[in-house]
Amino acid sequence: MKLKTDNEKVVKTIKFTIGGRDYSLKGDNEALLYRAANDVNNVYSKIQESYPDESISTISVLTALNIAEKSIYEKQQIEVDENYLVEQINKMTDYLSKVMRYDKYYENE
Repeated sequence: MKLKTDNEKVVKTIKFTIGGRDYSLKGDNEALLYRAANDVNNVYSKIQESYPDESISTISVLTALNIAEKSIYEKQQIEVDENYLVEQINKMTDYLSKVMRYDKYYENE
């Protein structure tokens, strides 16, 4: 009998439905897979409602493009937020440096 070590991940097969079709997928994070499948199904369903006469392949491509666009936007937003935080930290660091120099100057007098 082999015991599971901390480095080994438990791979589970999950079943989910997207656009009325059943799929099975293996992964080590069941909650993440279910959430991803649910997100894809929601986008797929909205597009299918908006374009009921389109083929499954067209709806699938539009779903993928919508999800990719959202991912790119979120990555760009994270970069903007990170740049803002770095800028604010630099301003605070500069301010604290000035205060410390000011304090040292007046301590020596």
